[in-house]
Amino acid sequence: MDAAKIADLKQFVDHCKSNPSILHDPSLTFFRTYLYSLGARIPPQNKSEKGDIDMSNSNEDFNDHRSSEDGDNIIESDIELDDSDIVEPDNDPPQKMGNPAIEVTEEKQDAAQTEKLKAMEAISEGKLGDAIDHLTEAITLNPASAILYATRASVFVKLKKPNAAIHDANAALEINPDSAKGYKVQGIARAMLGQWEEAASDLHVASKLDYDEEIALVLKKVEPNARKIREHHRKYERLRKERELKKAERERQQRVEAQGQEALSALKEGQAIGIHSTSELETKLNAASRTYLALQSCILQQHGVGLVVTFLLFLQI
Repeated sequence: MDAAKIADLKQFVDHCKSNPSILHDPSLTFFRTYLYSLGARIPPQNKSEKGDIDMSNSNEDFNDHRSSEDGDNIIESDIELDDSDIVEPDNDPPQKMGNPAIEVTEEKQDAAQTEKLKAMEAISEGKLGDAIDHLTEAITLNPASAILYATRASVFVKLKKPNAAIHDANAALEINPDSAKGYKVQGIARAMLGQWEEAASDLHVASKLDYDEEIALVLKKVEPNARKIREHHRKYERLRKERELKKAERERQQRVEAQGQEALSALKEGQAIGIHSTSELETKLNAASRTYLALQSCILQQHGVGLVVTFLLFLQI
């Protein structure tokens, strides 16, 4: 072996000993990979030197970088919402519902209407408990009436029992899917529970079916919160997609780099390279070419022409 080449190689090794951080240069990734394959251990880069060397593609930092981006889900920040009107969920036993299988005669319809009028009078007098009783009797007599369920739901809202109100509103909408009052009361009840997006959806439907001022008033409170939540979800969905794209790109670059290293190692060691397709040949040649040029540029810029010659000679040994 040429003594001059050995001397140049020794000079490079001595330089690495005096300044191991050179091995963390991104352009020497292929050389670090080769050293790792021999079981070598490379000293970690000093924090004070990280500002001088780009570590974005180094193998040493890759695992830490990957764990921070890929190991855990993105932690979402809190949203500042106006929840001043939220109430505690009611957990009372389910209210009595009507039996849809019974036959509703005209007499029962008339009796149910009478009970509804009594409920309206009780509401005007602030006797909400009595109103619930009258409406429950009316529903028992005429369980096919969506308006009776929606009306009782509105009384449950006044009593600050949003879950009971939602239960009745659902019953009203099952009977009549176009019940404006059913959507309105359900939206108000959901707002009381802080279900802003669902509340906004219900109230917008109610407004389209039968607009009134009360719906508009509630929407002025609900819609800003719902908008903040939607924007928040879009933001973090975008971040998740960006993270997935970056991960896919890193994995692609790793595959290309590994193929290039395989090609270079085989060429240096005189081994035959298995090529199974034209695209595979092009990938390996391009990877080898990029690595070779990057090495030349890096060493020339940081350590002088002498070390370039050293590595070029080393590759020819």
